[in-house]
Amino acid sequence: MESVKSEINGHQWTIHLLTYRQWKSQSLPAKTWGLCNRSKRTISVRKDLAKQTFLDTLVHELVHAQNELLFEAEETVTRMGTDISKALLATERVFVVVD
Repeated sequence: MESVKSEINGHQWTIHLLTYRQWKSQSLPAKTWGLCNRSKRTISVRKDLAKQTFLDTLVHELVHAQNELLFEAEETVTRMGTDISKALLATERVFVVVD
């Protein structure tokens, strides 16, 4: 499992990038691509997704991590993640490498 540290909203978070096999072995929800755990300050994202889906999922989970008020607002966070990831990719200055 690959992991990176990042400061989010003034706190240190760990972002885990997992393969599908690693995702399953950790008993994470099968029908999801990412997960934000606010109490542990961790984000887990499947790294074997298509680049648009990976970036969309990562941004989605970052929004959950950054804004406690939006933690339960799944529809809003989903729309934000998709819109932000599309805009980032459209600039052609953000490159996503997927395994």
